[in-house]
Amino acid sequence: MAKIEKATLDMFEDVCELFVGEMSPEERVAAVNRFYRPIFDYKWPRDEEHCGHVLVDNGKVVGFVGSFFVQRPVNGKIERFANLTTWKVKEAYRSESIFLLMQFLRQKDLTVTGRTAAKEIFAIQEKLGFKNLDSTIKIVPTFIGTLKRNNGISSCCDPKELENRLNDSDLQLYQDHKEYKCRHMLVYGNGSYCYIVYSPVQKRHVRMAHIHYVSNLAVFLENLSLVKSRLLIHDRIPFLWIEERFLRGREVPFAFEYKSRFTHLYKSNTLAREDIDNLYTELIIFNTLENRFY
Repeated sequence: MAKIEKATLDMFEDVCELFVGEMSPEERVAAVNRFYRPIFDYKWPRDEEHCGHVLVDNGKVVGFVGSFFVQRPVNGKIERFANLTTWKVKEAYRSESIFLLMQFLRQKDLTVTGRTAAKEIFAIQEKLGFKNLDSTIKIVPTFIGTLKRNNGISSCCDPKELENRLNDSDLQLYQDHKEYKCRHMLVYGNGSYCYIVYSPVQKRHVRMAHIHYVSNLAVFLENLSLVKSRLLIHDRIPFLWIEERFLRGREVPFAFEYKSRFTHLYKSNTLAREDIDNLYTELIIFNTLENRFY
């Protein structure tokens, strides 16, 4: 029987071999740099010194599940998160796959998420108590709706202005994510603001702004026309993409629904699905216009 070990930096090459062993040299380099190196070298601070778990037999890595760990305040309390990513076990050891997952589930104070579960993995996770985080997307055209007077409300994407206006909690989020390909917008005025983190993605040759984080839903919805205008004029993005749970039951004019082909899951003893955003996850780490998650 294989044994479980924590995946540490010195295992990087062995883990990569599990995934890219049969690729050509050129494909290996591209895959390693795009999908596997970021798992071992993500930028934000965390307490864990590992990045997932490996299944080892006779000194050889035969299985791996990666994880992006983070601790962050939610609802006034520090919560621990593990976003699972890049799960693979060699066929001869598939019966032992569950032991990799159990390394996370035995930690009762850990909220575990999975953003791209295949159908067979979803079936396993569902039996272990995972729930559907969100599969319903609201797609909002940015080119429909007249821009109203902003009544003293402004928007900006300038890094220096963001750093000057964000509170301590949002500033930490900004600093942890500014090296990645996501973008940052601030809508502010009248004594309040909404900090928005999003990524330009491509769905069937159409550019969309995938919303990862909204700090103030009321300000976001009240000034949605300003947000849409900025996305359209400055980023040339014709559609806004936001998971239904972000809206907490609120309606958005001109929005239509789309069912994601990926199953996003979570298991938590402390948080509801509405408390979980997309920051500190593989959606941020691997995000490109040709994102494999869309």
